[in-house]
Amino acid sequence: MLNHSPDASCVPFFDNKMGFFKVIAEHHSIVAGQQLFFCYGAHNNDQLWIEYGFRLLENPFNRVNISIDYCLRTKLEAFESARTVVPRFP
Repeated sequence: MLNHSPDASCVPFFDNKMGFFKVIAEHHSIVAGQQLFFCYGAHNNDQLWIEYGFRLLENPFNRVNISIDYCLRTKLEAFESARTVVPRFP
């Protein structure tokens, strides 16, 4: 069975000549029935959930995209709400 891990140490590939999948594993030999991990890609949890139906508790590829417009608008709103009108006394 091949499962996902961001820091996987094996790579699956299809051998056209032999007609089946093979796995190259770094630094260890593979025994029958052993669970193997490879990286499905640099996917955040939203992508993993949509494409594969699972999420990782700790995912180094998690990110949130925030537009510059949103950042500027938020900063401007904070600035304007902090601004106070100083009353003028005669």
